[in-house]
Amino acid sequence: MKAISVSSRSRTLNAILKQARHAPVVLESADGEQFYLSKAGDARAFYVGDSDDFQVEVEMTRKNKAFMQFLDERRREAKGKRGTFIEQVRRDLGLNLPGERRKKRKTKPRSSAAKK
Repeated sequence: MKAISVSSRSRTLNAILKQARHAPVVLESADGEQFYLSKAGDARAFYVGDSDDFQVEVEMTRKNKAFMQFLDERRREAKGKRGTFIEQVRRDLGLNLPGERRKKRKTKPRSSAAKK
């Protein structure tokens, strides 16, 4: 992961960061690629090694006591509670539901100078 400092003069990025302080934000590029932005302080990270071998990473993850304790805590917290349906998560994030067509974005007509 790479950390990038945002200048206080960057109005657009600072406005997006202000929104992300309160709730995660999905950013969509002009070509439709989506990016998820959330406050890093809300995340917990666990080291699972630096192997390119998936089986090795699985084994290291299983041996990670802090991660296993975290999963146990989450399991206890969730016990007896109703979860969130994936359809609701998609709606909350502004994503299409399965079977829905992606809405076409309105684009501005190109100027004649851009066509040359």
